[in-house]
Amino acid sequence: MSQPNWKRTFYLALFLFVMGTVSYWFEYRYQPDREHRKETAERFFQIDKKELESILLTKDQKKISIHCAQEKCVPGSSALWQLREPMKTQADLAHVEALITSFDGMKPTETIDLSQETAEKRQSLLKDYGLDEVSRKTVDRVDMTLATGKTTSLYLGIPHPLGGSYFALQSTSERLGSEVIHDQRVYLIPQYVQNYLKNPINYWRNKVVFDFKPQEVESFRWEDQGSKKSVRLEKKEGKWFLHAGDPVMADQQKVQSFLNALLAVSAKEFVYEDFQTQEAQKSLKGADSLVRLELKLAASEKETSQKVSASLFKKSVNKEFHHFLTYSQAKPLFEVEATAVGRLVKKPKDFRITQLINQAQKMAAHKMTFSGKAFGDKSLVVVQKEGVWKSDQLDLDAEKVKNLLEKMTGNRIIDYLDSWDAREEKNALRWVLEDGTKKQEFIFWKKADQLYGRDLGSGRKEAFTVDRLIQNALPWSLADFAVPAKDEKK
Repeated sequence: MSQPNWKRTFYLALFLFVMGTVSYWFEYRYQPDREHRKETAERFFQIDKKELESILLTKDQKKISIHCAQEKCVPGSSALWQLREPMKTQADLAHVEALITSFDGMKPTETIDLSQETAEKRQSLLKDYGLDEVSRKTVDRVDMTLATGKTTSLYLGIPHPLGGSYFALQSTSERLGSEVIHDQRVYLIPQYVQNYLKNPINYWRNKVVFDFKPQEVESFRWEDQGSKKSVRLEKKEGKWFLHAGDPVMADQQKVQSFLNALLAVSAKEFVYEDFQTQEAQKSLKGADSLVRLELKLAASEKETSQKVSASLFKKSVNKEFHHFLTYSQAKPLFEVEATAVGRLVKKPKDFRITQLINQAQKMAAHKMTFSGKAFGDKSLVVVQKEGVWKSDQLDLDAEKVKNLLEKMTGNRIIDYLDSWDAREEKNALRWVLEDGTKKQEFIFWKKADQLYGRDLGSGRKEAFTVDRLIQNALPWSLADFAVPAKDEKK
């Protein structure tokens, strides 16, 4: 019996291993490219989104024309699109970009190849699909034109008998050239294309009501139309102050949130194109006027400062409440969602600071003094030395002091009061906080289940209700800040 040739077997195995490795590498190295080419080939309606200049939607021979209003309208870059037909106004960016994305990535559910058919047979089939030359003059269509002048068009024929798709035909043309009909192939395209064409003009309109930027607002004033009470906020040296009685610093974050919320108000419907017309004013008859808002905008390089205003109304229509809005810088009478009420209707307390102290004051604090009826003639004084809170009057629980300061920095003021029973202050706890340069002084008192307080340093004749978490953290006696006795710890 002959011996096996192990050397030849080894080289054969090595050859197969190398070939397998190379094949594997080529397969996975170029697979993404092949998949990309395949996916691109399947997308029959391909456009260069960065070069897109205009879109023309034709439905029942009525046209909606949308144009890029800047040098380039790159998707996802806050591009500016404008409606040109049937009216001139700003377009809804989100809806326009959704349309572009849907068309650029569109794949047919089926492709019907007519290239092998005779010219006569092809025309007969196109007529059956509603895509012959005569039909194309009246069918719905979409035209997308690039800055280069090239236009890609999509004609929509009849719906497929089984539903869910439409027969469609593509054509291309140059700015100065004739249209080329690509009738060698007919595509079955998704039904959502027709849904885009069915959208009314208001769907494509920009629905943002207010056109200013938050940083442009220098002051604003709103008047509750029911109570006729008005409140004004004004920005001085970059800080917002509330004018409701004596000026007081507003909560800067709350003011910013209010202005941002205004810009989020959008039109639900455009009821009338001009709210000053007799018909528009008549439609508001019987409506409740909720609030009037006036804003002063800063001067720009081109314009002086200007004042703008908005009014919000509520009206019952067929036993349902509807909310309407007018804005001095826009003509339409808008219908808005009910959420606009919460964004526009505010009270002074909505802009007040609800912290007793801020984080900076907490970090800088080095001395606290507590006094009141429960402490008798002596006050409790606690001082921070080398990062540790101490007192010469008792074995101080430093963690309780830290806990009090931490709770004071939260949003603890519940409501501001113009009137209160001052007699209750005789039993109040007085708290003085010092940071070396400034001194803050508060008093707190309990009545029933509610904690009340006053900021004695503000100079304002007002009190406020306070979160009960503060009540549990305050020392109402010396024992409250003392280290518990050993038997109490057990």
